[in-house]
Amino acid sequence: MIVKGVVGTKGELLPPKRIRDRLHLKSGSTVIYRVEVSRLIIEPVPDILTAIKLPKFGKITIDEFEKERRELAEEVADR
Repeated sequence: MIVKGVVGTKGELLPPKRIRDRLHLKSGSTVIYRVEVSRLIIEPVPDILTAIKLPKFGKITIDEFEKERRELAEEVADR
């Protein structure tokens, strides 16, 4: 989706309603601004309840994580 927007008189970014609706942005929503070369990327930050419902993408068990954490801690201590 490509939509033209406006920068407010005080430098506010004012995304059009179509974009706010598509990203489920409401007044007070938190977003992350990221600059990549000459592009501004704005990503919504989900609230905790939404984040809990998002698909999980980790492929490691807690035991495997703890083992790796211990190994890294030992490696750092040996330096």
